[in-house]
Amino acid sequence: MTEADVNPKAYPLADAHLTKKLLDLVQQSCNYKQLRKGANEGEAAKGC
Repeated sequence: MTEADVNPKAYPLADAHLTKKLLDLVQQSCNYKQLRKGANEGEAAKGC
């Protein structure tokens, strides 16, 4: 990911280890059906 790809509002970014840990946690919560969709995330957010 280059600096041009990153939204300037997204700083400070997590390092690679923490990013992996966060993504694993989100995936795990998805598997346990503990995630809730927001108002603007209907059927398009079926990634889980």
